[in-house]
Amino acid sequence: MKKNSIVHFMLLTLLLFAMLGCGEDSEDDVGDTEPPMVTDLIVAGETSAAATNSPIMVVFSEAIDPGSMHTAITCTPHVNGSVSYDAGTRTLTFKPTSDLQAHTMYSVNVCDVADKAGNIMEACSFDILTSEKDVTPPKIVKTVPGDGDSEVPLDPRFSIHFTERVDQARFGQDISTTPDLGVPMERWLFTWSGDGKQVEIFIPLEKGLEPERRHSLRIGRNSVADLVVNKMESSLEIEFTTSERPYEDINPESATALQQEWIYIIWKDNMDVWHISWGGVAPVGATTRGQGTIFSKDGGIDDVTPVAWEAGDTQSLSGDGVLTFNASVNGTGGVDGLEFKAKGKTVTFKLYNGKPEWIFIGKDCKHPVATTFSLLNEDN
Repeated sequence: MKKNSIVHFMLLTLLLFAMLGCGEDSEDDVGDTEPPMVTDLIVAGETSAAATNSPIMVVFSEAIDPGSMHTAITCTPHVNGSVSYDAGTRTLTFKPTSDLQAHTMYSVNVCDVADKAGNIMEACSFDILTSEKDVTPPKIVKTVPGDGDSEVPLDPRFSIHFTERVDQARFGQDISTTPDLGVPMERWLFTWSGDGKQVEIFIPLEKGLEPERRHSLRIGRNSVADLVVNKMESSLEIEFTTSERPYEDINPESATALQQEWIYIIWKDNMDVWHISWGGVAPVGATTRGQGTIFSKDGGIDDVTPVAWEAGDTQSLSGDGVLTFNASVNGTGGVDGLEFKAKGKTVTFKLYNGKPEWIFIGKDCKHPVATTFSLLNEDN
């Protein structure tokens, strides 16, 4: 299977680069006296060799002066090519005029690059071995939510996984939703994994996706291309159905609830207070211990109140609004819990002790699709 190669610098390589002037990130501050440094090298191809039609991409620790880039990258044996710079990713790209020779070792030299303060990097070099030409298009191998999924949380987030690194600048040129969510593409947030093979998409909606409705996300083939511009063979459309709004006031301490085999019950009352309770009769293989992390982006969490805790139970709220907890229930048929208020648009739960079928949300006890999930924080 073809893989997209990222030439990561292992410990020995990092030490060598440090001696040559390549190393860790530095900040582009006023009074900057530190030169820019190389933090990553990216090529396309097999795991151990670059495709002959691959560009050579060098990532810097800070923004550089574009005026210093034109002769920054040279190759031995000599290769003609053009240089471009992406300020958003601090990436300098050398694109050969013609394909490199197959099964050939090239020495790539980087020098004379200056940051915006005029600090010039010390020259450094590295070797790459070429393989064959890359003619295989990328594919989408997984999406979250998946095509045909139901009871999808209202949090407008998507995860797309590819077979290889894709061109981040191109991605997003041909993507749409049905119904149209009314958010311009320039406001969508794309977060890429380090290997460039996975992207998390967040659409900043004020009230999340519409509940109990069929939605679709279409990814056009023109949006997905690898580093050598092989495009995805066909467009992909993901259809899914959203869940109900889970904000119903319930009573987890009722006689019926205490006899159920559950670990967690989550709901939000009419006073905008979130509740998470755990206990009851533990399913086989589980203990009645509540343990996890809760956070609310773009706002944080406050007014945290433990419910029916014993000695040894712990909870901690960090300054950036991340609430962690670890509390066990003494005996069977008991309930512990937490109450809190959230200020962000969504509340994300990451529950460590349990399975999706042991988590019940709202009056109708809906299950999430995983033990990490997000719920819309909408006023009642």
